[in-house]
Amino acid sequence: MNVLTATRNAALFLIAGLGTALLALPLAWLVVYTALLSLSGVGLPLITPVTRLVRRLSGWQRRRLGIPAPPYLPLEGPLPARVRAAVGDPVAPREVLWLLAHGVTGIVLGLLALGLPLTALNAATLPLWWSLPPGDPPSVLWYPIDSWPLALTGPVVAAGYVGVACLVLPSAAGLSERLSRRLLKPVGRVRLAQQVAMLTAARSSGASSAPSTTAPRTGWSRSSCTWACSNGLWPTPRRAPGG
Repeated sequence: MNVLTATRNAALFLIAGLGTALLALPLAWLVVYTALLSLSGVGLPLITPVTRLVRRLSGWQRRRLGIPAPPYLPLEGPLPARVRAAVGDPVAPREVLWLLAHGVTGIVLGLLALGLPLTALNAATLPLWWSLPPGDPPSVLWYPIDSWPLALTGPVVAAGYVGVACLVLPSAAGLSERLSRRLLKPVGRVRLAQQVAMLTAARSSGASSAPSTTAPRTGWSRSSCTWACSNGLWPTPRRAPGG
């Protein structure tokens, strides 16, 4: 892959990220606003739809990067159960943090990726604008162009902008990708905490139903159960006296 192709791909990646960033930043403020309203109980009905929006947007970004979706706690049942699932989901804090981080960096880097090519195109076509009928003189680098020698410097300035884009945009795209991967990729402790939460929800919902001799499947391995018990994430079963 040559430098220009890598720069083009990086620019397209950042411009697409600009779209998600323009959605992520207002959504982050909506999460904060909902949390403040929920302190008085007024915002509790908003938690479920806001959580679904966060999951949908972060899921779109995961699909862009090829990151597998985490096993979310289901937002089902009455309002208290949905609120507990939304607030208690271990992946929720990382997704909210991603909204804030991507909302800021995605807008800045996306505008950079959009501005550099457009500025280079404007400078490259400067002789064409200078040859048009008289009017307001065009400018490059904030300097008005009032002569042919200055107009002919436009392509040189455009080459400079292309060089800057080739140096900056691939690194900026890599930074944006690493940030999203770091916050959206499930880590081991979060996955295990999700399994604990899902097992707790399964046992709580099964407590009101008829007893069953088949335990719910959780996908846990023996090593995961041992790690959870030793770290206090799940109580160690005790044998009954005389058993």
